[in-house]
Amino acid sequence: MTVDIVRARFDDVVRVAENMRAADAREIFATRWDEDRVRLAAEAVNYSTYAWVARYREEPVAALGAIEETPHVFNVWMFATDRWRKVAGPVTRHVEAVAIPALLEAGANRAYCRSIEGHEVAHAWLKRLGAVRESTQPGVGKNGEAFHVYVWYRETFPNGD
Repeated sequence: MTVDIVRARFDDVVRVAENMRAADAREIFATRWDEDRVRLAAEAVNYSTYAWVARYREEPVAALGAIEETPHVFNVWMFATDRWRKVAGPVTRHVEAVAIPALLEAGANRAYCRSIEGHEVAHAWLKRLGAVRESTQPGVGKNGEAFHVYVWYRETFPNGD
């Protein structure tokens, strides 16, 4: 198989972070104090309750996961390289078959992510996964960028209660 999805390891997440899509970098670094990709990778691996990497022919292409911010509320995240299309189908199936059931098993009442205005690829993928745009938050980015909040509730997760 040319695509493998494995538990996130620091070195793989660093490779994705160092080569991430421009739209992902714009989104992520709009809300961070710095643009240190190694620190981003370390935080993704160290603070996530769940984290995976999708590899295309052994090359790390996408990193994704979820952080339990408060009891039963998860902040979900994903960033990828320009080779995203090579892993998009398998990653989508992984989220549906593994990630969402893991969040439900952990008692998730809510999972959400913020996505920068204009990142239409991310917005379309979130909608494909059943997320609903809950709100738009102007001025969230350090340069005044607006972000959309996409959310799933326990009863709206695919295969949820």
